[in-house]
Amino acid sequence: MVVAMRKSRLDVKSLSSEYYDNDTGESTIGLFNASKDGYRIAPSRKIPLPWPYSHGMASKTAKHMEDIFQTTVKEILDRCNITPSSIRVLQMWRRGMESTSKDTMVVSTDDTDTTMWPLAADNIYDAILPWATEASLPFRVEINNQNLMYTDISTALSFDKDVREAMSRIDPLILAKVISLIPEAWGSVTAHGRQPLNTPYGDKDLNIPTVIVLVHTGSKSVSELVEDQLRRVVEDVTPSDMNISLEIPPANFVC
Repeated sequence: MVVAMRKSRLDVKSLSSEYYDNDTGESTIGLFNASKDGYRIAPSRKIPLPWPYSHGMASKTAKHMEDIFQTTVKEILDRCNITPSSIRVLQMWRRGMESTSKDTMVVSTDDTDTTMWPLAADNIYDAILPWATEASLPFRVEINNQNLMYTDISTALSFDKDVREAMSRIDPLILAKVISLIPEAWGSVTAHGRQPLNTPYGDKDLNIPTVIVLVHTGSKSVSELVEDQLRRVVEDVTPSDMNISLEIPPANFVC
């Protein structure tokens, strides 16, 4: 059997204590998920706004910021050998949580080499910060590849009898393990079909049966250890010829 999971790329040296506790090794669920997406990058000690998110028109002040810093951003990207497909400022917020809204300088690129992205994100943020501080404008910076970044959405679970039976066996075992591992942090355990946003709905090759463990936003745990133990539960029950995925997103997860 195969239990599909996105791999974590946790770089603890660059993290804020808001997201990661060096003494316990615990990370927020937002950080844990952000660390799995190598094609969305934020400046040092920050994480991109967690998926799923909504976006809209930037504030008037932020649009002015976009006009002022277009040339500066392009120069930074050129020095870092990044070819942008677009540079724009959007207002972005967590899906269903407009209180998290913030103007964001978003650089999108078709590049696949992300080596210089962190440096570029830092330089862009540092270039804008003095002006934004004077303008009293909270802002974010993000560099992404929209074709490769994580954008999975939920669909109906497959009606395949074997999939349904496997999920019915997995559910009570996962629930018991979740309660024992993160009793205060978990929100729910559900089963979904999952597939990338811009793919045909219900495509059998792309729609993956997925066990989803929702965890309260902001809660901390040794997420990699929790994920590994839950993966073992799923593996022990999943038939050898079946692919089932496991995701542990934050509880504001609505998509």
